[in-house]
Amino acid sequence: MKVTLDQAAIARALAQVARSVPQHPAAPALAGVKLTATGGVLTVAGCGYDRSAVLDVDAVVEEPGEVLASCRLLADIAKQAPAQPVTLTSDGMRLLVECGTSRYTLPTLPMEEYPTLPTLPATTGRVDAVELAAAVGQVAPAAAKDAEWLRGVAIEVAQGHLTLVATDRYRLAVRHLPWACTSDLHGASLTVPADHLADITKHLATSGEVRLHVPASGQGQVLGITTD
Repeated sequence: MKVTLDQAAIARALAQVARSVPQHPAAPALAGVKLTATGGVLTVAGCGYDRSAVLDVDAVVEEPGEVLASCRLLADIAKQAPAQPVTLTSDGMRLLVECGTSRYTLPTLPMEEYPTLPTLPATTGRVDAVELAAAVGQVAPAAAKDAEWLRGVAIEVAQGHLTLVATDRYRLAVRHLPWACTSDLHGASLTVPADHLADITKHLATSGEVRLHVPASGQGQVLGITTD
């Protein structure tokens, strides 16, 4: 794999993905970020025990391929690199990072030990990112910090609005949020960890509209949030 891309773009993508990667994982591969180069895009992906993040970055792809490397180390390198094009080159055992006069070499991680990322459900509808972030910010603080079964935000889907609910048994927060439903998936509901949902949505506050992917009943508890 060999790609060249903008330093600010790759630093921003790695910083966002790093929030989904555990700092002290049980398996070394879970500390990695998966880089996949194809066409004119570098896909940056990371996952933890209960959430994952995937971002596409425009790139000049000289050699397509994929590699798994330490997310934290690569994110630190990209953040500190000068504002010049960054070139990533892998040879199977190493990932070479070049930017201006700086050169870094990272060992790669075993790709076969990396988990398969969850498949997103179909798009259920669209909602304004600012309104979603504000609603989650109002509801999430009411979720419990000690009781595992109350640490989430319940999301209920209706035709013209979403309902977000959180409680710690002593207080209850409810917010109705208008949205454009593009499916017939009405009455569906799922619960998402409050801290993860708040962390993700607050970084979408300037993204215009976002798409929500809500699973139908019986398809598991996977909520997807994607941007154009």
